[in-house]
Amino acid sequence: KMRLTASPLIKRVEFIPEYELASGELPNDYYTPNMNLVNDSIPDPYNNVQDTVRNSYLDLIKAPCAWEITAEFEHGDPNVLVGVSDSKVMPNHEELLGKFDTIFYNVSGGHYHGTGVAGLIAGNTNNGKGTASIGWNTKMVASGTGYKNIRDLAIWSHNNNDRLRAINMSWGNRYYKNATDSTETVSYQIEHRDILRRMYKCISEKYNIVLVAAGHNKVANESNHPNDWYSFPAYWESVIAVTSVGHIKPYQDYDYTVSTDDTLSVKDVLWWSGHKSGNRHWRTHILNNHIDIAAPGYHMYRPTVDGNSTNSYIGGGATSAAAPIVSGAAALMLVVNPDLTSVQVKDILKFSADRIDTIPHNQEFFGQGEDKLSIELGRLNAYKAVKMAKYFDEYGFDIDSMPKKIDLMIRDNEEDIGEEPNETTEIFWNSPDIWVRNQPDGEEGYENVEYDPNEPNYVYVRVKNVGCDPSSEEDELKLYWTKAASSMSWPEDYMGANYFPNGALKGDTVATVNIPSIKPGEETILEVPWSNVPNPDDYESNDQPWHFCLLARIESDDDPITTQETSSIHYNDKHNNNIASKNLTVVNLNDENLGQPIGGSFSFPNPLKTRGYFDLQLKPDDAETGRAIFNEAEVWVTLDEDLIVAWEAGGKQSTDLVHRRDGLFLVTGENAAIENIKLDPGEFGLVQLQFNFLAKEITEKETYLYHAIQRNSANNNIMGGESYQINKSPRPLFSAITSGNKTIDKEEEVILNAELIGEPANYNWYDNEGNLIYEGADFSTSAEIGKQYKLEVVTLSDGYKDYAEVELTYKPNRITSLSPNPTTGQVEVEYKINEGESAYLAITSIENPNISNNYILDMEESAFDLNVDNLSAGIYAVALIVNGQIVDTKNLIKN
Repeated sequence: KMRLTASPLIKRVEFIPEYELASGELPNDYYTPNMNLVNDSIPDPYNNVQDTVRNSYLDLIKAPCAWEITAEFEHGDPNVLVGVSDSKVMPNHEELLGKFDTIFYNVSGGHYHGTGVAGLIAGNTNNGKGTASIGWNTKMVASGTGYKNIRDLAIWSHNNNDRLRAINMSWGNRYYKNATDSTETVSYQIEHRDILRRMYKCISEKYNIVLVAAGHNKVANESNHPNDWYSFPAYWESVIAVTSVGHIKPYQDYDYTVSTDDTLSVKDVLWWSGHKSGNRHWRTHILNNHIDIAAPGYHMYRPTVDGNSTNSYIGGGATSAAAPIVSGAAALMLVVNPDLTSVQVKDILKFSADRIDTIPHNQEFFGQGEDKLSIELGRLNAYKAVKMAKYFDEYGFDIDSMPKKIDLMIRDNEEDIGEEPNETTEIFWNSPDIWVRNQPDGEEGYENVEYDPNEPNYVYVRVKNVGCDPSSEEDELKLYWTKAASSMSWPEDYMGANYFPNGALKGDTVATVNIPSIKPGEETILEVPWSNVPNPDDYESNDQPWHFCLLARIESDDDPITTQETSSIHYNDKHNNNIASKNLTVVNLNDENLGQPIGGSFSFPNPLKTRGYFDLQLKPDDAETGRAIFNEAEVWVTLDEDLIVAWEAGGKQSTDLVHRRDGLFLVTGENAAIENIKLDPGEFGLVQLQFNFLAKEITEKETYLYHAIQRNSANNNIMGGESYQINKSPRPLFSAITSGNKTIDKEEEVILNAELIGEPANYNWYDNEGNLIYEGADFSTSAEIGKQYKLEVVTLSDGYKDYAEVELTYKPNRITSLSPNPTTGQVEVEYKINEGESAYLAITSIENPNISNNYILDMEESAFDLNVDNLSAGIYAVALIVNGQIVDTKNLIKN
């Protein structure tokens, strides 16, 4: 997933948590296309769709939890069949291949409806196509609609070892109780009501077949009052009558008083207060006192027929789509307990359903009165139904005494859904569910711990229940602290038993707090006051000023530690979702942090019982977008003396780093590593990271996540690490400006000036080998000291940097004067030789070039006394020759 917070184009992101239930391994077709909720259109072709979402109607009924119970039964039994009484089915559709035991009466005509119903009951699951179905490996028998077909299905089952255990009837005939209907079918139902009632009762009880029927759908311009409309066969008491609800949008966040085109998508909501004026939705949920249960029924992704295509799908639905969800769940109940009677199945389904008549959006339809429903209505909870079915012989309806599936977790990373081990990350020390605040404001966002002997810090820990049952109120969260290190040992580093040489505590318990009951799929955030924050002064005197790390651990009798813990915190975090760590240093770069560190340090130890070699890896977070921090800032790594000695003992190996001087490294790439640091058991050293953003490289990106990882050099296994969150704020940029390049003589002193940037800053001068030679804005030097210098300007508030270069060049070698000139005998020649290995003067007559004399010069002198007494009167050329080349000439007149 793209981490939007890292995008330089996005200023603020708020995540809406939507937590998922644990489900072992979900089938590979559990995700469906993200349909258009207004018209149920489906992206085409489906196989090329990238925008997919979890199957929300299976999530709502807790199908993944139900499947955990049926896993030992391979999610289906060929001897437990569901009858599909419907229009013609398409058995060669990719979702229905091999799903029918028998098709003994396939009605003529189109097969849109029957194909979709069969796919919802038990379409092929985990086949990488279409979508999963609640019935998974359940098989079916196809037949037509009508009372005679229901009778024939029952007889067929009786003659085939009673293998047909449920019949789905997503059809029916509506009956308006206050109208006279003369149609043959409805008149027959009314006239022969008792005969039909006894027939369905016989099929249900004598043939032990669960009968499920769609409650039917109200149409426009009909009465809106509950109990005005009924449907046969859903009317009969031996039949489980099903109405439909939405399953996508949380009702808590939805304004149901406003009628919009996608209102049918709201979870567990039946009708809308706006429906009584305008009949906006004519295909809607039906309500009457004969309805037994509700199930998801709208925006249902299911197979259909498009010509002769065998891979077509459609959205939409209504009660015809809700009934097969109940039928598929009934099949799973009978798989785990084949001895259940049809009456028991109906009772369990109703008893285990999640009540929806108490939802504010639905309350107007329930209660006492002519226009109210006197029933208690629940929505199918497949998990509770299947669990109750499995344990029914032992516990009956005492569901509270049945074994529970509780799975409390604290995430290791954003993508963590609770699977053990967590294979979605290698960074197990930056849990998004643990953060510190310096005040009890409840806001999310990590703050570095601040010591105050009179005021606590506050640690917030998010705990989720990704199990299938509510947790008890007996669970506890234990929170620990330790000094920051790239590898800690459990439990000794956290239990208040280990001390540094100066007597300072190495780690201890923060607090133990009770975890309230958490419903499946929900979360709670615990506020834990941290009153015993250690005094940093206790550690600075021992040269250990690094910050603190946190470890959160859930202790629960219902959800014990899954994998036996070792001394490695990294291993424990990865294999147990009720353990999580937070080793994070926040580096805030803004003008309010004048004088504050622009980095942080941590301990780098050998936690093993034998000598070992270790690598320090430095890398940006894998999910981060935009420019890597080392392309926009200087990332400096400093090892203390002990670690430098250990690194040298291991061969002084590194990758994507420049070793500038003792202990100081500059990161140059994404694979930066200081390798083979040799440490004996218990030895450790200090690592410090610093981040200096370069003014000329700045982008709009504001947040960076950078990891320092300790690996075992022998096997490359991660032992732990420390993370850095660097937050830079927008600020006026600046440039390092000098007084410019200079041309000088060798001995000449020159002052190099840095232009002040208008805010507190350090001005540092470096030679061409990178050595710091002066600190200050104005630097006095000479070309004899060096010819190239670099000015570094570093702001004190946030460590922003810029550079400027200065070059000193020598003036040309030259004769500066001849004195006196004209002369009668003695001449002083003044000269400047800035560069060269040898030099001499050549005196040549202008009138007679054959007359010439040479005089060797001392390179360290600047004047030479020339005696021309022996020269005849005339004009002479005085040439300065350096390294064999004439560099300057002047004329001399001899009187």
